[in-house]
Amino acid sequence: MYCQIALLSPPYTTLTYETPEIFPEDFWSLGMRVAIPLGNGAVRIGVITVLNVIRDGDFQIKKIAWPMENKSLLSSLYMEMIDQLAKKQFVSFGRILGNVLPTNLKITKDIRLRRFLENQKPEFYKIREIPSLANEVQKQLAEDFIQGKAQILELAEDTKLSEKICLLVEAPWNIRANAKKQREILDFLADNGSVTRKVFSQKLQDHHAALTTLIQNKMVGIVALEQEEKLTEDFLPPPMPLFKLNSKQHEIFTALSPSLEQKNKESKTALLFGVTGSGKTALYLELARKAMLEKKSVLLLAPEVAIALKLRQDAMNRNMPVTLYHGYQSPKQKAKIFRECAEQTEPRLIVGTRSALFLPISNLGLIILDEEHDDSFKQDEGLLYHAKDIAWYRMQKANGLFLMGSATPDIKTYYASEQNAYQRFEMLDRIGNAELPAVDLVDISQTSQTVAPETIKALKDCIDKGEQAIIMLNRRGYAPIMYCVECKKTARCPHCDISLSYHKKREILSCHYCGYLRHVPSPCPDCGSVHSIPLGDGTERIEEQISEIFQNSSKFPPTVLRLDKDSTRREGKMEEILNAFANQEAQILVGTQMLSKGHHFPNVTLVIIADADLGINFPDYRAHERTFQLITQAAGRAGRGEKKGKVIIQTRDKNNSFWKHILKGNYLTFYEEEILLRKKRSYPPFTKLALIRCSYPKDNKNAQKIWEDFIRALKAKANELGIRATGSIPAPIIMLQGRLRFQCFIKASNWNIIRSIYASTIPKQSILQNNDIRLHFDLDPVNML
Repeated sequence: MYCQIALLSPPYTTLTYETPEIFPEDFWSLGMRVAIPLGNGAVRIGVITVLNVIRDGDFQIKKIAWPMENKSLLSSLYMEMIDQLAKKQFVSFGRILGNVLPTNLKITKDIRLRRFLENQKPEFYKIREIPSLANEVQKQLAEDFIQGKAQILELAEDTKLSEKICLLVEAPWNIRANAKKQREILDFLADNGSVTRKVFSQKLQDHHAALTTLIQNKMVGIVALEQEEKLTEDFLPPPMPLFKLNSKQHEIFTALSPSLEQKNKESKTALLFGVTGSGKTALYLELARKAMLEKKSVLLLAPEVAIALKLRQDAMNRNMPVTLYHGYQSPKQKAKIFRECAEQTEPRLIVGTRSALFLPISNLGLIILDEEHDDSFKQDEGLLYHAKDIAWYRMQKANGLFLMGSATPDIKTYYASEQNAYQRFEMLDRIGNAELPAVDLVDISQTSQTVAPETIKALKDCIDKGEQAIIMLNRRGYAPIMYCVECKKTARCPHCDISLSYHKKREILSCHYCGYLRHVPSPCPDCGSVHSIPLGDGTERIEEQISEIFQNSSKFPPTVLRLDKDSTRREGKMEEILNAFANQEAQILVGTQMLSKGHHFPNVTLVIIADADLGINFPDYRAHERTFQLITQAAGRAGRGEKKGKVIIQTRDKNNSFWKHILKGNYLTFYEEEILLRKKRSYPPFTKLALIRCSYPKDNKNAQKIWEDFIRALKAKANELGIRATGSIPAPIIMLQGRLRFQCFIKASNWNIIRSIYASTIPKQSILQNNDIRLHFDLDPVNML
């Protein structure tokens, strides 16, 4: 029998193979992983996509080397989902599957078959060597494999992948001035967080002696990924207290429950629009419990690992069995969970991030997207997909319930509910006696201070009453600009079209896009002067200023913590900071947008948005929406307990009409105004929008010509069909990592027209044959930069 097999590694093609006669034909099935021979004796992993293929032509067809399982890991429904995604992205089936399967399920290196013998030691066979064994031996191995007397050995743990090198101390670091390699290691870990030993070896090949010294000095450590996760859990804030559903929660629970029952034969999609602190998490978990009682599995997805950990903790606090799955777990752990999901039929609750959507869960009956508006649910590198699309597809096929929850829903999501595409449920009041916080605008256009005098007064009043405050500025570092006094130029990244940010504790200038850094003080590359001054404010500077204000005016100054990407590089540090603040060990927490999602601090009564104008004028049709969501979510951290909350928003444009929606805390008035603008300007949801982005080395003129020819042909095709395409335009950040970036937008009434324009242009151009060109076709993009 012949079958088609999709390769799970480059070149990701689909090839025809013959099944070996030593196995019966009915042994083979769709979705089964198999080891297949390629040239030069190499053996790769593939997945059977088509059985009973008719041989066409007189050419040699190789035989499958060996099956990797005696029952398909992937169901027909799962295979259909992968096929649909491949067609949508115009890539091969193998490329999609190769992106979503855990690493340990895709590699054949050192894979062996173990055969059990009575009263004897087991025999071991390398997979690539089995086809060269005597036919009788192969037949016996096949019979034993079918009967379970022989099995594929799991890969031994590769410590290069399962252990991480992590930073144990924060800057400034006490090392010798001439310890250059030690400093490079510390800088690398501070910029990239914990990395696997494999990544470390690739990036810093000749630094192992320096690494050993840092480990001996307890400045750097090595931890297993499972141990790392346990450390993270130890520092989580306490779980939310248990309580019964209130009348509104119970009403929604009753309305949604029929979709979770065994007798239900229809899929359902719903939006849960609930203000911050209205009890969405409690409702999620009660729905999850109901689904599991009905023998259905549940996926509860969060935009970030920290929120997923908190949701798992809340589920465990309710005595619910729960599995955690996210992209930072070890390859062995991810493969183990993947296998369990494929093989077990018992209902289970899985909490995780977007990658958990690709687990082959049986009897999946409920998928919940918490904070559904969050851009983290869109993967815009490598395999492009949105979690909403995959979740909706899976529930349509499984006749299950897909529930999206948010206090600030995506405009497109809310509009769809207005058009009765799905049902919307609302929770517009906070739990118990808690009220939404009052909001004040503070004008900072006439002051050079980052924090206005009236804001400082409110902060002092809050601390004097024994309460806590959060200050959010969505810009990390000490200052976003370093200005040379002599030549009047700002320090810029040599590889990107972006300014370098100043980080005072580490004494560096850093590019937040490519990781380039320069130590300070250092000569200006334009004039050689070392006289430079930092301009603007980042979270590090705000932390310093607030500490100084209280040091100079208070006998017992409050403790100030900072939560941003820089302060949380060390493993467990983010949870440590959140736990300390939750336990009121600190009174003020300064941070970036990491503060705005999912955190519950009952003693926080004041939230300050230090520079609310950031983001409003971004070159993105969703700039106002994102700013509204960010500020509303951050403001929602205030007044979640019994004490009333207050929010202070600092702005340089107090008369901007945008603020009236924030002051009212009213999503609906914002939505009504925004949706009219979208309709007027023909933006989603009133049109379908696609982004084609290209990048190539800045000096490659040939690549530039290929891109321009491609876009010229694409635009001509669009014009023929009366479809609007912008042509080639520079990306807002035109250069990143030494690569020039251009993009083209296409607007149309439906996705099929956009796909057909792209599909009909690609085969006629040489753009995909040029290895220097990276091309991305993004349907419904969220990142315009």
